[in-house]
Amino acid sequence: MVDTPIVIVVVMGIMFVVGIYMAVIEMKKMGIKEIIKRHPVIAAREILKPISKIQDIIPIIENHHENWDGNGYPGHKSGMEIPISSQIVLLVDAFYAMSQDRPYRQAYTIDEIIQIIRKESGKQWNEQLVEDFIRLIKEK
Repeated sequence: MVDTPIVIVVVMGIMFVVGIYMAVIEMKKMGIKEIIKRHPVIAAREILKPISKIQDIIPIIENHHENWDGNGYPGHKSGMEIPISSQIVLLVDAFYAMSQDRPYRQAYTIDEIIQIIRKESGKQWNEQLVEDFIRLIKEK
C-alpha cells in the first residue's frame, strides 16, 4: 500500500517514463490517436497492476485524463465520478505543460496559464479545485 505523498509522486514519475516507452512500442502496432487515448489504461492495467504495493494509485492513473464535463478519456467519466487525486494530476499536468516551451510554441506566462485554466474551469477541471489551485499559485 502506498502510504506517503512522496512515494506516490515517485511511483507516478516512474510510471510516466515507463508509459512513454510502452506507448512508443504500441504506436508501432496502432495509430497514434488511439494510443494517446489508451495510455492511461495501458499504464494502469498492463504495467502497474502486477505490482501489488501500488494498487492504490491505479485509479489515479487510469482517470488522469478524464475531464470534469465528461469529454475526457478513456472512460468519459464526469464530475465526482473522477477521483479527486486524478483531477489534481490532470490540473497539475496541464499547468506544467503550459509552463514549458514546446517545439510548436513558447511557454505561457503564469498570468496566461491562469487565464486558460479559468476559461476551462467547469469544462476540463472542477471549478472549486481550479480556484484553490489558482489561490495557491498566487500565494507563491
